[in-house]
Amino acid sequence: ARRKQWKAIREKYPQWYQACPKGDNLLNLIAADIAKEQDPDAQKIAREIFEFVYRNDSKNIFAVQSLALLLQKENEIARAAALYDEVLKLVPDNPIAINNYAWILCENQQNYPKAMELASRGLERAPYHLDLIDTRGMIYYRLGKYQQAAEDFQKCIQLYPVSAPNLTGSHFHLGKTLVQLGEKEQALKHLNQAWNLQEKITGLSDKDIQELRQLRHSLIEGE
Repeated sequence: ARRKQWKAIREKYPQWYQACPKGDNLLNLIAADIAKEQDPDAQKIAREIFEFVYRNDSKNIFAVQSLALLLQKENEIARAAALYDEVLKLVPDNPIAINNYAWILCENQQNYPKAMELASRGLERAPYHLDLIDTRGMIYYRLGKYQQAAEDFQKCIQLYPVSAPNLTGSHFHLGKTLVQLGEKEQALKHLNQAWNLQEKITGLSDKDIQELRQLRHSLIEGE
């Protein structure tokens, strides 16, 4: 992988699966490591390996969840949602699947009641799962419950480590919410913080960056 020999990996990983007593675990580790690379070819081969494990064992939670995450990043939302649903049928309390599925239900499918039900269920079991608190905040935001949304985002900002990329998102989300609450000065403060964090630790999608840029410009110009 360090040498970007994707063809060699593609040829060998089925052999490794057959040769190793726990070949699925081996391939999961290999694919997870490869998936950390930003190279599009690395992402492609990681997805292929997770697909391979999933075809051979559809109940392999790590492979199913990892595949769903890659699909979500590639904007293949319908299939990602279906895979998260499969994970939750096998492990109903899986916090990552709960969070990611709730996010899809909110941001991609606009099914806010189901998203809130899922997020609330997850937070009953893991009340300090910050990603899930941020997701619930976005559900509140979409429902127009801006005060509840602001409280969730503020909690995330207080508790996320300073190096966590998701901290960038929480500042951005709080800034958007404060705009809706009419607190423009505080909104600009958090939007600027999100802008600065994006340059240092990233965390926002291209779509988020565009919206952030527009919001900051609007507030700075007093529009």
